[in-house]
Amino acid sequence: MLIKKQPPASLLGIAFEDSRVHLAHLKRSGGKTQVAASFSFELSASPIAAGSEALAVELKAQLKEHNVSERRCVVALPLHWALTLQTPIPELPEADVEEFLRTEAERNLAYDPESLSISSSRCRLPNGEQLNTLAAVPLERLEQLQTFLRAAQLKVLSFTLGITSIVRPEDLKEQPAIILSAGSRSLEMEIVSGSAVAALRPFESAVDSESGSNQIYSDVVGRELRITLGQVSPSLREVLKKIQIVGEQKAVDRLALELSPRTDAMGLSIETSNRCSGGLPIAPENHSFNSAVCAASRFLLKQRPVFEFLPPKVSAWKQLATKAGPKKFAYAGGALAAIALLLGIAFFVQNWQLSKLQTRWSAIEPQVKELQDMQQQIKRFRPWFDNSFRTLSILRKLTETFPVDGVVTAKTIEIRDMSQVVCTGTARDNASLFKMLDQLRNSKEIADVKMESIRGSQFTFNFRWVEGGSGER
Repeated sequence: MLIKKQPPASLLGIAFEDSRVHLAHLKRSGGKTQVAASFSFELSASPIAAGSEALAVELKAQLKEHNVSERRCVVALPLHWALTLQTPIPELPEADVEEFLRTEAERNLAYDPESLSISSSRCRLPNGEQLNTLAAVPLERLEQLQTFLRAAQLKVLSFTLGITSIVRPEDLKEQPAIILSAGSRSLEMEIVSGSAVAALRPFESAVDSESGSNQIYSDVVGRELRITLGQVSPSLREVLKKIQIVGEQKAVDRLALELSPRTDAMGLSIETSNRCSGGLPIAPENHSFNSAVCAASRFLLKQRPVFEFLPPKVSAWKQLATKAGPKKFAYAGGALAAIALLLGIAFFVQNWQLSKLQTRWSAIEPQVKELQDMQQQIKRFRPWFDNSFRTLSILRKLTETFPVDGVVTAKTIEIRDMSQVVCTGTARDNASLFKMLDQLRNSKEIADVKMESIRGSQFTFNFRWVEGGSGER
């Protein structure tokens, strides 16, 4: 639908990094686009964590300051605002694949699929197997963003992912590669194979954004790469020979220099770029490119986004026309004529029936209200339901182990495959930290406790969760 419609002559590209906003105003002339204005600024809060009215005032002020009057926009979302899921597709008839993927999403995502905007990219691995990469954004979050942008008098034409706007799989000519997108406050990874996305993952622990330095730790990036490569299909790992780092030139060059010894050991070469992939005709050529520029330019040039999350809008008339064909409209006309002739009699009968139904409703109204309240509670707590409670058990054990006085605090907790746990945080003194680790080792459900790194007050350790405590420590 987005591609068939004629794109506008100018457009805003908006890319979010939580409260950090990158904005670009692009104009289209023939088969080329030109950056009319591009700037970045800081909102007082993230648009998905605060009220929209006050933030909309800040956004409108920035647009006015830079003399931007365009109101149509495309939005590039950060990867950690979305849910991702990689699903191998077994040998199934094509008609059954969609239902299989929907069932897998319902089983593995902590949301009801009806409450998500879901988009997929399906690739074929070198060994012939098919892999589906699903990306989903909660509809509630999209509505929150739309409310914020509407309050700033902007109209959203597309929601997509920032990293797949900068580098699209189609632009790599079916050459498998690892893409690292280095933003001002984030680092994201994309693996492409066969003109499709094979994996998506944010490297949140690799960027120190809280201290204000926004430094990317190459040792953490190297560790995350090794973990990721160990999880991909062996046939795909064999053909992955290249890492492409994109983003601001200074950050890209530094990361490439620090990461090259580790990637050489993995058999991966590094390429760098500060431009959108595919040789997009964007002027001026020496402009600093980001996902806002790339997303807007691709939309203006009618390039289909890899992932699209904009909820479809279907008019009431189109819904009616889809459900009813010409014959049904003719039958409806005859029915309306008959109703007009019998209107007087029907009015009397209707009043009698309504009186009778009202009496019955008064009798069952308390039970209906009670049932509706129960349904609301079920809908509210459904995402937290889990038959095994394994995730909650892991979090409870960690909570019981951390000191209550706050001398050791957790920053991030990542649970992989419901068994491998990686925890980062801060400690005021190492004695308390190692005491806490000893308590973890004494737990029967926890095995292989390893301290990965200690950098000043920051630490990273991991362990393996053994259900029932049958593993070796």
